[in-house]
Amino acid sequence: TLKTFYNYFKSLVNYQKNNEFVPYSISPSWNELTDNAKEEFIKKLNSINWFSIKSNLKRLYPNKSPNEINELQNVINSQVLNQLFYLGANQNTYVQVTAIVNSKLDEIANLLKTNASRIQKIYNNQLLKRIETFKKNPTNYKKINAPKIPDGSPIGMH
Repeated sequence: TLKTFYNYFKSLVNYQKNNEFVPYSISPSWNELTDNAKEEFIKKLNSINWFSIKSNLKRLYPNKSPNEINELQNVINSQVLNQLFYLGANQNTYVQVTAIVNSKLDEIANLLKTNASRIQKIYNNQLLKRIETFKKNPTNYKKINAPKIPDGSPIGMH
């Protein structure tokens, strides 16, 4: 859900102090962060297995089956790739950004090659094909918009 994404990213830009989340800065500008805050943020980014938030999904939705959690994770993985492709294909970004995107795509490809169930392996192989296609010719990438969420409550929610 959107709340899951919100909470996840909130955890990246805040630190925990006395059981409360405190923002690294009240300014949205990177340049206004202290050196310590920048270092902590980068350390957090590099230490979080950000391509898998399955443990958070399990915690947030304890009544969901493992298959339902896996499907949510697959949707998230696809959207993360879409955003990385979009960023990597953008010709108005610095070379450093493209280098980081390519590095992260390599890391993700290695993660996707790890052991998985038969069904998950099928999904992972599709994501690997998308990464390979993008890397061959990033300028051909066309942004894929996420499907619009239908009106009303999700099925099964009251």
